[in-house]
Amino acid sequence: MAVANANAERGLEQLLRTISVRIRGIRQQRGLTRRQLAGRAGVSERYLAQLENGEANPSFVLLWRVARAMNTDFAALLAQPMPEGPGGRGDRPGNDARMAIPTGNGTIPRNYSAYPGAPT
Repeated sequence: MAVANANAERGLEQLLRTISVRIRGIRQQRGLTRRQLAGRAGVSERYLAQLENGEANPSFVLLWRVARAMNTDFAALLAQPMPEGPGGRGDRPGNDARMAIPTGNGTIPRNYSAYPGAPT
């Protein structure tokens, strides 16, 4: 049971890192400052900085508000880029919207498109 708990903790830490990276990346891609995003999402700028640095454990409600404030899909905050190169989908033109959502055990990713109408 201790091994399962340790694996779950590692999975949670990875998910929090993924969320942090995705929030910062989407915010920067949208040309938003932390102050602007914090204001739109109704959180403090300090908390947003902690969130982007992986130092916060956000609720789903807060993540939903941040996603809406960035005008993006909630699931996009949980997504990871698909692997590049042969066998991955990142090597095909137009597949920049493809994401792999961690499944918990880290072995079987599920395709997710952050953009409506994008091929899956």
